[in-house]
Amino acid sequence: MAGWDAGAAFVGEDNNVNALIRHIGDRTVEYGIHTAVPNVDVTYLYMMEQDARDCVADGNFGRLTQWRAAYRAPIYGPIGPYDWFLAVPDQWCEDNATSLETIQNAVDFPVIAWGKVLLRMNEEEEEEEEEEEQEEEQEEEGQQDEAEDEDEEEDEEEEDEEEEEEEEEEEEEEDEDEDE
Repeated sequence: MAGWDAGAAFVGEDNNVNALIRHIGDRTVEYGIHTAVPNVDVTYLYMMEQDARDCVADGNFGRLTQWRAAYRAPIYGPIGPYDWFLAVPDQWCEDNATSLETIQNAVDFPVIAWGKVLLRMNEEEEEEEEEEEQEEEQEEEGQQDEAEDEDEEEDEEEEDEEEEEEEEEEEEEEDEDEDE
């Protein structure tokens, strides 16, 4: 296994699950080529961020404190409190991740990919989120329109008051002219 590098953490922005899927797929192919294993099945070790970072920094699982193994891809949200993952070959996981002691003493560190767990929404949830965003935008626009309307009303009121004052002044001047 000499020479394999876990690579950089995948930290998806804007919940881009497709980018995460591509990243894991690409890394799995690279790992298969590196190890000359044509079909690599992956198991995900879910853990806290600090544990994931410690494992990758150390190149082993010696400081791992808690984790949970699952076949579920890290695009369906965290498992319990575990919001980071390390993708490892399935066979390696079966041989080495049977207990905290066995994984901490594992010789190899075949992390294919690692990073932050994302949450894929189903189509219905995505549509609801888009509708909410559109409603918020419309409300903001409505508030801006209301503010503009209020400004226009205030301007009109001020103009009306100014006109009334001018008329009163003209009447007073006319009255003064008549008195003279």
